[in-house]
Amino acid sequence: TIGAFIKEGYQRDRSLRSAWEKRVNAAMDLAMQVQEEKNFPWPGCANVAFPLITIAAMQFHARAYPAIVQGPDIVKYRVVSPTDAGGESEMAKRIGTHMSWQLTEQDKSWEEQLDRGLLICSIVGCVFKKSYFSSTLNHNVSELVLAQDLVVDYYARSIDEARRKTHAIPIYKNEVHEKCLRGVYRDVTEDGWYNA
Repeated sequence: TIGAFIKEGYQRDRSLRSAWEKRVNAAMDLAMQVQEEKNFPWPGCANVAFPLITIAAMQFHARAYPAIVQGPDIVKYRVVSPTDAGGESEMAKRIGTHMSWQLTEQDKSWEEQLDRGLLICSIVGCVFKKSYFSSTLNHNVSELVLAQDLVVDYYARSIDEARRKTHAIPIYKNEVHEKCLRGVYRDVTEDGWYNA
């Protein structure tokens, strides 16, 4: 019952943003210079793709990255109390230094994902980061979530006020099989959709 309710809500949210998905796919094709054969004004006519969007996206990326990553101190805190009687400023600096270390040294993929996210943000318009403690890796992880993979009600006033936030995570058949054997997933290895 819960699964059916979730699936129905996801499909409703996905259908509300179908026009947006078409625009995003067209923007990505334009930026990646995907060329399709033209038949107008005649079959086989010239089809030149000028990399204007790609150049603009790379220029945005080149300016945004150094504005965000300014040396090793990425995370900075500010103390809002009028007095610093309890040493809040020193504690804030230590927390900022530790969190910067977590991002740049402990989470090996943080910088690469930030790099990729900035480039995609300039084309699509937004990207998201999902930060959580990974019990597998035993440290905090900050994962890039593309706008195409985060499904929310298109007409929600903000992400925070959306009734549902669904992160579509594609997984391989081997991963499903492994999780069925470990008991994480219900055993679906005999179901028709799995064997198709």
